[in-house]
Amino acid sequence: ASASVTAGTTPGPLLVTATRQDAPAVSVSFTLFVDQPGNLQIVSGDGQTLRAGVLSEPMVIRLLDAGGAPVSGIAITWSTTAGTLESPTSVTDGSGEASMRLTLDTPGEAEVTANAVQATAPVVFRLRGALAGLSGLNATQAEVAGAVDNFCPALAGLPSRTPGQQDLYERCQELARAAGIDPAATVLALDQLMADVALAQANSAFAAAQSQFQNLRARIAALRSGTQGTDFGGLALSTPQGLFSLGLMAQSLGDEDPSLEIGADFSRWGFFVSGVLGRGEVDPGQVDPAYDTDIEGLTAGVDYRISDRWILGGSLGMTRQDTTLPGGRGEIETSGWSVSGYTTYYRPDSWYMDGVVTWGRNDYDLLREINYTLPQPGGTSLTIDQRARSASDGDLLSLAFTFGRDFNKGAWGLGPYGRLLFTRVDFEAIEETLQPGPGSGLGLRIEERELESLASVLGGKLTYTHSTDWGVLMPHLQLEWEHEFRDDPQALEARFLNDPTGTAMLLRGDELDTDYFRIGLGLSMVLTKGRSGFFYYERLMGKDRTSQYNLALGFRMEF
Repeated sequence: ASASVTAGTTPGPLLVTATRQDAPAVSVSFTLFVDQPGNLQIVSGDGQTLRAGVLSEPMVIRLLDAGGAPVSGIAITWSTTAGTLESPTSVTDGSGEASMRLTLDTPGEAEVTANAVQATAPVVFRLRGALAGLSGLNATQAEVAGAVDNFCPALAGLPSRTPGQQDLYERCQELARAAGIDPAATVLALDQLMADVALAQANSAFAAAQSQFQNLRARIAALRSGTQGTDFGGLALSTPQGLFSLGLMAQSLGDEDPSLEIGADFSRWGFFVSGVLGRGEVDPGQVDPAYDTDIEGLTAGVDYRISDRWILGGSLGMTRQDTTLPGGRGEIETSGWSVSGYTTYYRPDSWYMDGVVTWGRNDYDLLREINYTLPQPGGTSLTIDQRARSASDGDLLSLAFTFGRDFNKGAWGLGPYGRLLFTRVDFEAIEETLQPGPGSGLGLRIEERELESLASVLGGKLTYTHSTDWGVLMPHLQLEWEHEFRDDPQALEARFLNDPTGTAMLLRGDELDTDYFRIGLGLSMVLTKGRSGFFYYERLMGKDRTSQYNLALGFRMEF
């Protein structure tokens, strides 16, 4: 006869006695020994990131006895806090190993426990649902989610972590736990992790280049109209209601010398100063952020009249811009300088050609606010409130060529013109620094980049000249159509500084509006004693997310 005995969990000797039923006095005893409990070990499969509905890689355990030898044929029980297991049990093979796979239905964290009666303690696998599987992600949030899904397991597998890596690892674990509790809050947190303030940085660079060209264009037009000598008429104050010329303040400096008649005292050399104080507002796009901009700029130059048809000149420009994103999302301080060369060749009341070349350099100080709150298990929550600061430089190059023709018949004038404008701006790489504390590992590196614009302008101006005994009045109407040939949206590539995988995140801005119009109405006055003045109202029409109204007032005198 034979019998099988299942030992209990208490280690030590076990006495088993067999007795004959027909002769109870006859028996035999067996002494068995119960080993010390063995150990379960995780072999592979921990820290996986799973997409919804996709089976995990096998989670593998190994069962060893007290002496360290593998134990085969032992049932392993499995349980999970989320998702579905292939089976509730599996059996160890000849090497003492058993495995199981899991399917998650939603993002979030899952804990899978493996246990055996012969083990002193269970082992726990921690898996996470992919953040990229969250519903409602836009393209930018999906890029961030994909990067987190990639580097979080890599951080978990590091034998040791730097302080920045440890913080980044804790943040990705918090995102994983929150995804299963409040997906909407998790999406908002992902939105805070990308530096959309860098998109506004590019717009600031183009605005700096454009402001210098506008100052020079006004000077060239003044030269063709006969303005000579020193000119402060370009100094202006720009407000949300329009532009106001600071040249009006120069009236008190006027010279009453009667020799300052119109066209008198021809001088080959001229000096001018133009400046602007401004404020602008841009509405948000699907990706591009909204922002407000305060601008301070100054351009000073000197030109030389080679002949009565040809003028050459050069200038130095300085600019400063403060750009603020609403809701405390960030800000940019831009300061820069530029040098320009310009020329115009013309025939009075006939055709003309203008050219401008500008090269400059800008310094950018960026501040990015990172602020979000995530729910955690047990009804708790945590808040990250950080400031990421960075600084970078960048060059700008601008080339402009204008060709026009003036037609005059009596007091009426018609001036069609065309312009081609090329602008290139580049930015050096950006690396953020953050404050100590939670979130200090969330800094980004934004790779160096280069952006280009190629635009054409077709326009025309209708004028009427009216002479009086005290001067000449010239009302005019102007219309321009501008077309942008480089219509690709701007893009930037970013990485988390503490990401061991170096996963790239691509942020693409909104599609560009390539066609829009400007219409303007103005009045110029040329007075005796070398003085002139003007006002000009202009409206930008048909450009997405942008409405612009400018009112320019100016006064010019010759010295």
